[in-house]
Amino acid sequence: MQGTATRATLATMLVATSILTGESVRDYPIRPVPFTAVKVEDGFWSPRLETNRKVTVGYDFKKCEETGRIDNFAVAGGLKEGGFQGIYFNDSDVAKVIEGAAYTLAIHPDPELDRYLDDLIAKIAAAQEDDGYLYTARASLRCPRASIAERRTSRLGSSSALSKGSSPRGSSISPNA
Repeated sequence: MQGTATRATLATMLVATSILTGESVRDYPIRPVPFTAVKVEDGFWSPRLETNRKVTVGYDFKKCEETGRIDNFAVAGGLKEGGFQGIYFNDSDVAKVIEGAAYTLAIHPDPELDRYLDDLIAKIAAAQEDDGYLYTARASLRCPRASIAERRTSRLGSSSALSKGSSPRGSSISPNA
């Protein structure tokens, strides 16, 4: 029984690795497909996906606006006067909502959401430093946590600046950090 469970676990891990990396496992009959090629048409998930599309994405952007997360990009990019608002890892929250909106747009085009994202992306681009580094708390230089606005490499041991991907502590990623 233990051998069967081990084989099943290994097979599951191989399939998961294949799906996550987009690579096919040699000689495995199941091939990943793009998520845009999958249609969910059932009574359980379909209503939830519609709620996400029609309500959640907009609500999340509204909350990002209300809490100053989006203004932080405009301030850091010199498009708006003011100082940094909120917690120093707020940038990653906006990035996560953008990701959700992008998935939504990929399966259901929405001109209004597309325009909103274009405007937001312009703010993000304005806040980005010349070498690609992006961290609004540092760029605004008016962050309540002044130590994070010093040098980008001054706190590598306790920051997420070298991480690849999302982190509960932020997403300051740069090739030259």
